[in-house]
Amino acid sequence: MHALNGRYALRFNRRHDRDAHLFKNRFGDVLQETDSQLRWTLRYAVCNPVESGLCSHPEDWPWSSYRASAGLVEAPPFLAVSALLSYFGDTSEHAIARYRELVTGSSQASCV
Repeated sequence: MHALNGRYALRFNRRHDRDAHLFKNRFGDVLQETDSQLRWTLRYAVCNPVESGLCSHPEDWPWSSYRASAGLVEAPPFLAVSALLSYFGDTSEHAIARYRELVTGSSQASCV
């Protein structure tokens, strides 16, 4: 992330004749130590655009893995959907249903 953000910031600053910091905060990572922490992080990643008011539903955000992970579109080769879904069930159908429930279910944790 450092290299990606650094290169992008350099190019952006050159293009717009700037020399200030482009990103407010540095990239950070947190070791996922529990299943509930991992579920919270997975939900956060796809719900963040909704909660920020950028779209109405996670499947509306074009730069998200939600549509592929929820079985709505075919996953690109680089996306490890089967690894993600393995945390939610033994069969693809069951795992997709539980993943969708995590994100859009009727619980307090849903983002829509």
